[in-house]
Amino acid sequence: ESDVIELERMVGVNYPADWDQVIQMMDMDSFADYFIVQEMARNNEGFTRSQYWFNFGDFAPEGYDNNKFYMGPVCCYSRTN
Repeated sequence: ESDVIELERMVGVNYPADWDQVIQMMDMDSFADYFIVQEMARNNEGFTRSQYWFNFGDFAPEGYDNNKFYMGPVCCYSRTN
């Protein structure tokens, strides 16, 4: 929970944004991939409600970072146009 609050602070929710810290906390590739897929599918719900993002805590598999948030998998295409 504290990681989510910290991420909200970093992206500027009620605070000035600190983009250097945001880049360190988020896996930018997974977020970019997610948003590209949502845009190509014209899935408006993917930008407002149906999102899944996570971090591994202290149990990240090899190749992943314990301290970053990842976006995905994509889901819920009931509102695509």
